[in-house]
Amino acid sequence: MTTAYLLGAGFSRTANAYFRPADEGICGPYPLGDELVGLCFDSSYNTSLGVEAAFQEAIGRSDNQPIARLVDAIQSADHCPGRRAADDPSSNLYQFLTDLPAETYLTFNYDGLVEQGLMRLGRWAPTDGFGVPAVTAYPSAIGRLSERSSAVVVHLHGSLYLYPREFDVSSPDSFGTEWLTIKDKVAFVFDPDTNVDLFLPFTKGEQGLLYSRPDRRFIAPVPNKASGLAGAYVRAAYDAALKRLHDVEHLVAIGYRFGLTDRQSYDALLRVIAGVGGKLTVVAPDAAVTAAQLSFDYECGIVPIPQTFDQWVSAGYPGVRAV
Repeated sequence: MTTAYLLGAGFSRTANAYFRPADEGICGPYPLGDELVGLCFDSSYNTSLGVEAAFQEAIGRSDNQPIARLVDAIQSADHCPGRRAADDPSSNLYQFLTDLPAETYLTFNYDGLVEQGLMRLGRWAPTDGFGVPAVTAYPSAIGRLSERSSAVVVHLHGSLYLYPREFDVSSPDSFGTEWLTIKDKVAFVFDPDTNVDLFLPFTKGEQGLLYSRPDRRFIAPVPNKASGLAGAYVRAAYDAALKRLHDVEHLVAIGYRFGLTDRQSYDALLRVIAGVGGKLTVVAPDAAVTAAQLSFDYECGIVPIPQTFDQWVSAGYPGVRAV
């Protein structure tokens, strides 16, 4: 049975076991849900309606600071607890990736936790590991790794470490003017930004006039994500994800809540699984409620596993056969 994994915020929390008190002030744990309120917003914001509404308010104010703080929090989590979890063969992340190897990981997270784990195992490289070809830099002085991935991590809402390049910049003409031209096919650039050491020997791809900052590379966590779903990378990501899901018999969702306001994000995925007669397993503390909600709209076998990711690993992956 071909299995793919759909990862939500609850998945990345597994690495927080590797956050140490000495890390305070240097880096932090992976944030989740309401923790973002105190992390990203000051007292001038109305946070009573939830963190997504607060991010929407920030966009309305043209205040980029909440998104910038979110980026800093995720990058610092990738740098400390994420790196340690990826490096430790006894971590639940490492055990999961080795016990249940797969070719396809879909994620709504912006972080690079899964990529770090797969890269340590020699199964992922940024050149093709995001589900789209990406421009990277590769210092010739460093011994080469494989540039082909046996597993891909498709970021359905965007990644902090990849951005699209929809234009080319011409060489200066006789007047010294550089012209933008629309590319026939969108290109993508890998850019680890402040976390370049996590992905060595791969480093920053091409920069220049068309550089996109990390805070502009993903869909903001707002109630209605429809406009963000039209972005260049997100369109390419969904194309890659849907193509892969047509060959999948079992989709395992870990730590994702399938919120009603996010239906535009997951509807096409579940319709493909239902269309091929596949099965959906939901691993999350509220999995029973989620499964009951989804069963009204999707005609596929839905199995709830009411456990956190860590509990699920410790229990031997109920609902999924370990290799």
